Amino acid sequence: MSIEEARRHVRNACVAGVISAGITVVVSVGGLFGFTLWELFDAVFILGLTYGIWKFSRICAVVLLAYFVTGRIMMWAQNGMPGSMGLLVAVVFIYFYGQAVRATFGYHKSRRSSTAAEQSGSS
Repeated sequence: MSIEEARRHVRNACVAGVISAGITVVVSVGGLFGFTLWELFDAVFILGLTYGIWKFSRICAVVLLAYFVTGRIMMWAQNGMPGSMGLLVAVVFIYFYGQAVRATFGYHKSRRSSTAAEQSGSS
């Protein structure tokens, strides 16, 4: 994966992260599930991981993907499986977060390769 491709995937994942945090705030403040500090923590946590992805953190990318998938599984276990639209939205977010994982690892691999090539070329 080129560095430009990685940047594009990271940017897309960051947009998805901001949207996810925004949906969390709107739904919780809207009173659909009752507003608690957990929803506020959830939104801030997602934004923090999104910022980490913006900085090409592999850990943040993996944690956000795992956190999202785990959250969906827990929610579906409590409330039942969503309709086709809810499932489609979840798959879209999983796609973008999965691409962020690929992109952050690819970015660091590309950087390592280009640094090694520069060092061997300057000798």
